[in-house]
Amino acid sequence: MSSLTDLTLDTNQRANVNRKWISHYGLLYFATCVSWAAPSQILLGTQMSILDPSNKSEMLGWLMTIGGTSQVITTLFAGTLSDRTRSRLGKRLPWIIIGILGASMMLVALSFTPNYWTIVAAWSAFQFFTVLSTNNILTLTPDTVPQRQYGIVSGILGATYTLGLVVGSIAAALLPLRLAYLVIVGLFIGIMLFYLASGTWKLSVEIHQAEASQRAALKTQIAQARSTRQEIHKLSEYRDFFWVFTARFVVHLGNYVTLFYLLFYLEDHIGLRPTATVLNPGNGVMILTLVYALFTVLSAIFSGKWSDRLGRRKVFVICAALLAGGSAIAMSFVNSFPLVIVAAVALGLAWGTFTSVDQALISEVLPYATTRARDMSIMTLTVGITNMLTGITAAMLLKYLGGYPGLYLTAGLITIFGAFLVLPVKRSK
Repeated sequence: MSSLTDLTLDTNQRANVNRKWISHYGLLYFATCVSWAAPSQILLGTQMSILDPSNKSEMLGWLMTIGGTSQVITTLFAGTLSDRTRSRLGKRLPWIIIGILGASMMLVALSFTPNYWTIVAAWSAFQFFTVLSTNNILTLTPDTVPQRQYGIVSGILGATYTLGLVVGSIAAALLPLRLAYLVIVGLFIGIMLFYLASGTWKLSVEIHQAEASQRAALKTQIAQARSTRQEIHKLSEYRDFFWVFTARFVVHLGNYVTLFYLLFYLEDHIGLRPTATVLNPGNGVMILTLVYALFTVLSAIFSGKWSDRLGRRKVFVICAALLAGGSAIAMSFVNSFPLVIVAAVALGLAWGTFTSVDQALISEVLPYATTRARDMSIMTLTVGITNMLTGITAAMLLKYLGGYPGLYLTAGLITIFGAFLVLPVKRSK
């Protein structure tokens, strides 16, 4: 073997992960998704409306921009810390625990915040801790799973992501604001304790130890790979990584802009009244989230399985991004709630496919076993930078492109552009 392949250990030599491992892993990721979905979908918007109804859009936009900046900064070093960690709990679990506990504390703080800048500080700290947990949770896939199972495991992540979005939105819509925050914290901590007690995390530790032994046996080859010539070659190994990063960033930006002002879109554009007993904007978001979730979960699971079976990723990702972009464009033309539901169905099908297969694509283009968490952190910068830019981007589009029609048309075109950025990837079919 060449020194480059020595550094990238063959994950298909691993045994398949079983259903217990997959279900517990998905449950842990579900908890992290619930924790950010409820605030970002409804709770923070509700707090902005209470603080200053006339400036709610701008305030929410800047809040998300500042929080996203915190996420980006943390992402720059979180993966490297994890890769260099040595403990009885392995490389990832210590940071997952720290992240979940810290994020939970910030959610409690958000439930008691009296003013805007306190909310900004607590949300920024929440993003800091969320990066520590989420990045390391996602790295468990390339750490533990054989490549032949990337699709199904990524499909489960896509499904649990959406279920987290649903549960978070329902809790935020149906419970009083403070109680919603506290219920989410209880769920978050409870699932973490269950995951620790289950012991499934030990598999990743065992695989890390085995890979460390393999790398020690290949010490001479690794040293050779650090020559100037090999370092240049090493950079070329990141070509596909770069294209996946760029495509993922663009598609996420388009989709996040699409969803950012959903609460206000239903109120100000579709015409749902906040005083309505049944169909108010909050309940509208909950209904759309349920519809979106149903089709996202179904498409995530089935597309992940079919992706594994066909051995192909790119065609799924491209088609999903095109459909997501088309759904956003459709939202710029509709003016009734039933038509928004139709758009939510299409968006759910698209996003379930994209999130599940895109995560498998990411795992395939990670070049080196020794820097998985660092590279995964770099890849998750797509989400952090998107969070940083979405608020201000959505606010500017809303202000300068003719309101919600211009916003959704532009978001759809951005997403469609992202679909074509996957084409140059060569390492995955």
